[in-house]
Amino acid sequence: MATGYNSVAVSAVRTISAATGTTSIVIANDNPDRKGFILYNNSANTRYFTCGTISSAATPTFIVATFTHFIWTAPNIIYTGPISVIANSGTGTVVVTEFV
Repeated sequence: MATGYNSVAVSAVRTISAATGTTSIVIANDNPDRKGFILYNNSANTRYFTCGTISSAATPTFIVATFTHFIWTAPNIIYTGPISVIANSGTGTVVVTEFV
């Protein structure tokens, strides 16, 4: 078992990659074993991530600028529900890395 950031034990890392655009999609489903995650925007357009099933540029949980990332790990409260994403314009790829 590997030891993760902030000394939280993780047993696996799961990476999800998907093409995204101006229609909201769920990029990561519910995962009660999630101990943290990294959201990476691998595109030339801003991405809006939401803790929930429908993402909106008007009410995002996280805004991730072009070619940057957001990290959420312990000791913060860990969200284990679905994560959705939408772009402000254009298409591109996002990557979610989950620590379980």
